[in-house]
Amino acid sequence: YEAYGTWDLPEAFHPSTWVAETVNRSIDAAADRDQPFFIWANFQDPHNPCFAPAPWSTLYDPDRIPRFGLKPGEPDCFRDKPAHYREIHAQPGPYTAKTSDPGLGHTGNVCRLPWTARQTQENAAHYYGMVSLLDDRIGRILAHLDARGLADDTLIVFTADHGDLLGDHGFWWKSLVCYDESIRIPWIARWPRAMPAGRRLGFCNLVDLAPTFCAAAGEPLLPQWEGENLLPEWQGGARVRRDTLIEERPGEGDFISHILVEDGWKMAAY
Repeated sequence: YEAYGTWDLPEAFHPSTWVAETVNRSIDAAADRDQPFFIWANFQDPHNPCFAPAPWSTLYDPDRIPRFGLKPGEPDCFRDKPAHYREIHAQPGPYTAKTSDPGLGHTGNVCRLPWTARQTQENAAHYYGMVSLLDDRIGRILAHLDARGLADDTLIVFTADHGDLLGDHGFWWKSLVCYDESIRIPWIARWPRAMPAGRRLGFCNLVDLAPTFCAAAGEPLLPQWEGENLLPEWQGGARVRRDTLIEERPGEGDFISHILVEDGWKMAAY
């Protein structure tokens, strides 16, 4: 789970290649029937273990990647944070870092790894290679939409479920800590026929996807949805969200964290 390196199969067999090819076949099937389509292109990467096929695995020089690791005042400042910050950071051994709170279970995959600075940068270089491979495969989907004459009338959203700490703050992977490396996600939307290009969006949250997609398709929004329809903002209007809430329930116990983000401020309640 914590390994990294060069994948030992050709990129033609990589999951990112398979997803892109499957998406393009699905686009063809819909276009050939003159039907509208909704496609969730669920790429697994970038994700640990960080393996990318050649040449993507060697695109980035580890020595030129800025150092990940502890920030000024860390880990001393963890004294002012919940106990799991200190306990995960102090625990040696396997990545399934356990804490003193039985409700936390395996702590949602956030961990500490006993890596040198060089190992941390090598892992990051392979992670970046996975990102570049993903960029290329998404480019194949966009080029296919162009070739089929569908690009102008297709709403595309690129996003992710979480980030990766990559060793920053002394942690790896995701969950249970409120740093932006873990909770802030990429979000790009494009719809040439209906949305102006080059605008910087306000707050977005994954719960907003369903109501926004239904609004774009002219379908009714369900009252039980917690998300917002972001389409008015995307089409040039005012910001829809002034804040966003990230919720984490890592196990089956009573532990829960709420992280409220509002215009440059972030508050975490455990």
